Amino acid sequence: MFKVIFAIAGIVVNNWLPNSSLIVLFILTLFELLKDIIPELSVDEKLMDKLPEYRMLYVNKFDQLDKLFLLLDSKTISEEIATEEYFKIRQMNIRIEDLDNSIHLPEKKRIFSKAESKFNIFAHNMYNLETDQE
Repeated sequence: MFKVIFAIAGIVVNNWLPNSSLIVLFILTLFELLKDIIPELSVDEKLMDKLPEYRMLYVNKFDQLDKLFLLLDSKTISEEIATEEYFKIRQMNIRIEDLDNSIHLPEKKRIFSKAESKFNIFAHNMYNLETDQE
């Protein structure tokens, strides 16, 4: 969007400045170069297409783990069956890691620390588990 607006502004300014099209071309080229060097400057379409699948894999995995925990906690299933189910659920990690590697999500410390703190609150409230509070 930035490039389109900047190009239209360059066409409009072309009437007042004789070399404005050259300046606009230089700035757009510089922006494209910076976008390739610093990926955080632009949103990758491939990333946008894969994020819903990535999120749903995590949601599905944690729903299954939650269900498994509740079944094991209520003694509805044996520990042996729970162990087998757990390793089946862990097979999702292969697809999650594959997606994670293909979309190159940048690590954001602030976001991860916020997610970890919310998880600690959830784990404490839901399962009465004590978590590491650093």
